[in-house]
Amino acid sequence: MKSVNKILLTVLILLSVACYSQDNTVFITSDTYKPKKDEPYNGSIYYTQVGFCIPIVVDPEKEKVNNNYQDNNKGSFWDQFTIDGISLNAGAGYHFKKWAAIGINTGFDIHIRAQLAAVPVYGTITLNPHFGAESSFILQYGYGHVFALGRGDLSGPYSKYKLGVHIDDSILIYADVSVIDLPVNNFKKVESFSIGIDLMNFF
Repeated sequence: MKSVNKILLTVLILLSVACYSQDNTVFITSDTYKPKKDEPYNGSIYYTQVGFCIPIVVDPEKEKVNNNYQDNNKGSFWDQFTIDGISLNAGAGYHFKKWAAIGINTGFDIHIRAQLAAVPVYGTITLNPHFGAESSFILQYGYGHVFALGRGDLSGPYSKYKLGVHIDDSILIYADVSVIDLPVNNFKKVESFSIGIDLMNFF
């Protein structure tokens, strides 16, 4: 009987040690790897983006009307602005700890006044300060080369300046200024101000 009691006591001790070790391990694992919803991301990440923007210009003829609209009741302040084409873009890059990024982009630009269709290829440097859990704004500079379509081997420098606001880290609403440094028709270079939206994907 005593030998049976010793065996049972030994088994109970071993089971207790095993259970304690298992509980302790679960505790350490859950404490170490449990995700924290409010904790900001501090690593580096790749991203892709696609989007479009609309160039907006002041029409000289409409501007003349606008200058006198109070006297002759023709038009309004907004009537002097007109759409000057469309710009499509796509790119990919690398985000450094959520505050800065580098990328490579391309696109397809149409400018109505200059009668120009072009394909820019350019690199970007982006600053991305955050002011909330899911919101941030960006300051971006891009520089590269642009190729005019249907105009032989005409090509030249291309630059872009962008200011925008991220919504939920997946949608970017922005304004930008782009400069195509090419002599086209009566333009020494084609400059445009645009309003646009980009869809972002981080992975």
